[in-house]
Amino acid sequence: MHTFTLPIDKAAFEISPDMKLIIELEDELGSLPDFYARLLNNRWKLCELVSFYHIALSQHHATPDYLQLGDRLLSSDIHTYQQQALTLLGNIFSGVKP
Repeated sequence: MHTFTLPIDKAAFEISPDMKLIIELEDELGSLPDFYARLLNNRWKLCELVSFYHIALSQHHATPDYLQLGDRLLSSDIHTYQQQALTLLGNIFSGVKP
């Protein structure tokens, strides 16, 4: 299984996409290809991006509070986080390690 680095603030988290993670993401966000398309076409909601990171970070059992995570993303370059999510999803679909 491939591992991907997901940077948040100054920390970097290793994410190992597995079926459990994909199920949790799709339960919250709907189909991952649809979410990917929304991100790609700038038709996403901030709460979706926060949920994506919140669920992905839950693998580390160090998940920040949902609202605090949203505030952290808002106080940063939100488009960087959008691009990171696109990269991670694209790599999950292709099975290629970045």
